[in-house]
Amino acid sequence: MSEPVRRMLLAVDGSRDSEHAARAAADLAGRTGAELHVVHAWQYIHSPHLQAYIRSELERWGREILEEQVKKIEAAGAGVAKAHLLMGRAASVILHVAGEIGADLIVMGSRGTNPIERLLLGSVSEEVVSHAGQPVLIMRGSSWPPRRVVIGDDGSGPAWQAAELGTRLARLFGAEEVLVRAHPRLPAPSGGWGPEAARGLAEARGREEEALRGRAEELGALLGSRPNAVLAEKEPAGAILDAAGEDEATLVALGSRGMGAVRRAMLGSVSTKVLRAARGPVLVCPGRERPQDGRGG
Repeated sequence: MSEPVRRMLLAVDGSRDSEHAARAAADLAGRTGAELHVVHAWQYIHSPHLQAYIRSELERWGREILEEQVKKIEAAGAGVAKAHLLMGRAASVILHVAGEIGADLIVMGSRGTNPIERLLLGSVSEEVVSHAGQPVLIMRGSSWPPRRVVIGDDGSGPAWQAAELGTRLARLFGAEEVLVRAHPRLPAPSGGWGPEAARGLAEARGREEEALRGRAEELGALLGSRPNAVLAEKEPAGAILDAAGEDEATLVALGSRGMGAVRRAMLGSVSTKVLRAARGPVLVCPGRERPQDGRGG
């Protein structure tokens, strides 16, 4: 397999999901030969008393978290190119270091926050996903490597990048590949659909099926592995989550169009909904310029 990732950034914070992320990053680095960097962000807490002591202790704790994780990665047989310890907001530090080193992939855990805080502020992982210029792998659960890879497709450029990278990872791990596209069923009017409307709906579904088959065949021609294609009559997030099921060993890969924090909180996005509800790891790709499959989006 040609390496889809040459340089990875692992963000650690000492949490359980961060431990899972470190194990996945070490495994990926070992399998692909990618250069692995590790970052930890510590944040200063202002206090009117003992400022120097508090600052030094917070920095010391941060260094201990970082050094402990590096030792575990090296014990697992993977090398660490550089460990980065910086003061600042976690998401800002992660994004800064990712840009500075030219990371192709960010790997991090999904830290839980209470529902109200998540609605208003989002989590660190959601903020990174929203603003990152490279794919982000969010680890949840302890099952790694994945046995299945479910790829969400909507015909867009970001979805193509998710499909390409997701298929490469599936081949790397010998995992089953499933390509899912949503085609929600419209509610029928009280009198039912007339013949012309019913014919139009059937033709629209046929076009979606043809586009999905074309996407699967394109992936097969490019990477030598054609995923199973599923057209689901549900809204996009529900279609992806249904295909993933309850198995923590299922990796979900999908694209993200990106939106601001306020709009994301009010309306949500497919990637945010999947990220919050999936049982296993989620790979979110911001996409790159590529012609769409012709259906718009």
